[in-house]
Amino acid sequence: MSEHDRPAWPLGRFAGLVTLSGVLVWAFAIAVLGTDRRAYSDMVGWSGNVVSRVLLSVVVFAAVLHLVDGIGRCFPSSRPERWRAAAWFAALAVGVPAAAVLVWPFVEGRVS
Repeated sequence: MSEHDRPAWPLGRFAGLVTLSGVLVWAFAIAVLGTDRRAYSDMVGWSGNVVSRVLLSVVVFAAVLHLVDGIGRCFPSSRPERWRAAAWFAALAVGVPAAAVLVWPFVEGRVS
């Protein structure tokens, strides 16, 4: 089976959509900065709660998963499951610490 005949990984596609959505939201927020600082402050104000930080952690996890899966697709391989395993390992190795850093202030009660 050649690299082009390999079926798409649905989780890789979903991770790409999550990453794209996260980037578009922040790109829109930064674009608003150029027009109205108060609107930008209001828009970014929602990012201080625990739900938004967990969502940002999911975006980081999805970005790493999508990145490593995409790199794996750039190189021909007879064992694509190895790249998928590497993608999961990298996503967990980066995503879990990122989630801990983002959510830990809420766990300790420093942020309300």
